[in-house]
Amino acid sequence: MSIISSFKNNIFLRNTMFNYIGMIWMGGGIIVLIPFYIKLLGPHGWGIVSACLSIQAMLLILDAGCSQIMPRDIAKTNTPENIFFAYFWIYIAVAFVGAVFLTSSAGWLAFRWFNAGHSSRELEFCIRLLAIQFLFQFANNLNIGFWNGTQKQFNTNLSQVCFFSCKHCVALISLMVNPEPIVYIVSFAVVTCIEFIFNFLWITRNNIDLKGLIDNNILIQLIDLVKENYIFSFGVIVGVFVSQLDKILLSHYVETQLYGVYVIVAQLGLSFLQLQYPLMKSVLPALSSQGEKSIFNVLSLKKMIIMLLVLAFPIGLTIIFSSDILYLWTRNHYIANHGGGALALICLSVLINIPYTFIYTNLVRLNAGGIILFSNIISALSMFILFHFMKENNSISIGGMMWIAYASISFSIGGIFLLMRAR
Repeated sequence: MSIISSFKNNIFLRNTMFNYIGMIWMGGGIIVLIPFYIKLLGPHGWGIVSACLSIQAMLLILDAGCSQIMPRDIAKTNTPENIFFAYFWIYIAVAFVGAVFLTSSAGWLAFRWFNAGHSSRELEFCIRLLAIQFLFQFANNLNIGFWNGTQKQFNTNLSQVCFFSCKHCVALISLMVNPEPIVYIVSFAVVTCIEFIFNFLWITRNNIDLKGLIDNNILIQLIDLVKENYIFSFGVIVGVFVSQLDKILLSHYVETQLYGVYVIVAQLGLSFLQLQYPLMKSVLPALSSQGEKSIFNVLSLKKMIIMLLVLAFPIGLTIIFSSDILYLWTRNHYIANHGGGALALICLSVLINIPYTFIYTNLVRLNAGGIILFSNIISALSMFILFHFMKENNSISIGGMMWIAYASISFSIGGIFLLMRAR
């Protein structure tokens, strides 16, 4: 009975559990569904979809400048609706600009950047449709940021789990009727549009009065947010750009089919990396509301170590049996043979990144944008140099090496900064 009572009264514990349930459903769902998509679309069709997914991930880099500071800003204020209104205009403006960019650059991306061969025209059309999905996907992150900042992770995860399931159900059923890449993109675009509208109405009917969107003070609030956070936001955006650098470079240098293998491998590695995100989403607002207090006021050292060990165990097994796991997962020898080495390297970088989660959360809380920016610039330079000397190998394993370089440099610089500050 005391355990149940403790769970009900501990917002941090409750939110962490909700975040992990959502992550397990969505992360596990992706792992289960990818083999079905490969079977329905084939290597060629999956390559087209992988290219579109990569473009979307690259553009969602723009959200990194807001998604990590919006929950912090909302958690620190007594008037979260004012922060919501200011970020609303930021999200809508960036979403619109990103959609216009995608539409106008679709031809160049399809014919000049990706090695799609005779499928370039098909890829171009898919990218234009992807602009619609990006518009609403990016705008929906405003709703997610508000719920995370007000520590309503139940709402966040309920919405994400439901719409994740809807997107993939619609896509799978549609692909069974017509297994073409464009069908996948259209299915996701339609459900994403509904997702944004539903979530926005949920928030504005229960938490926010829409009249505040055109309040005269919003412009002042917007300017203050930009002044306070522009260095930090830029540092985070650079960081997320660096995290996508492997995909950006490989997408240009390897053929679309082999790039599709790398996207599969990177997705599995990302699923392990996402094991840390629910914890960070709970720690950040809880820590921000504590002012200058230590992270140990939110999470004890013992619990921290236990979490690290639990997260590390499945990753270690994947490193040892990477090729076997890929084959069991996809039942495809081509994917297992070409992706095993890259998967092992990516998982090794995830192991390095696990303790960095707590370092990074503290850097966000301290608004240490300069340190994050410096770390990311050094990482980017190192990754460019690494890629320059190894690109001739025409192997996707270089992507895993770039992951390791990024994780190691970030951990070292962030850890040294916090140690020096603690003295």
